[in-house]
Amino acid sequence: MGPYRSVLNYWTMTAAQEADVASDNTMSRVLVQVESAVFKDGNKWRISDGAATFHAAMDDTDFTDRIDAGLERFGKGDVLVVDLRRVQLITDNGLKSEWSIVKVHEHREPLQTTLL
Repeated sequence: MGPYRSVLNYWTMTAAQEADVASDNTMSRVLVQVESAVFKDGNKWRISDGAATFHAAMDDTDFTDRIDAGLERFGKGDVLVVDLRRVQLITDNGLKSEWSIVKVHEHREPLQTTLL
């Protein structure tokens, strides 16, 4: 589990206050497209994995520090290679998923389609 333990503890404690945790250890390295980057601390980013659009907490402080220092710039359609964590919760209203970006490995320019 290693460096992700503190993130897991945060999600488990938050989830326990409002629901039962159904799955708290789902993490994968994926490519996501940034639809809305939010630079205010605590707010979630709107991202897409190509199948769905959802909000995710940006938990990579090294990456946010680079943004704050002006080393990372964003444009429409930028893509990130990230470790994405999903915590699945059982609530009174059914299943709910909470997403967080644990680590940003790469920041790429927008995807482009080939012109014929």
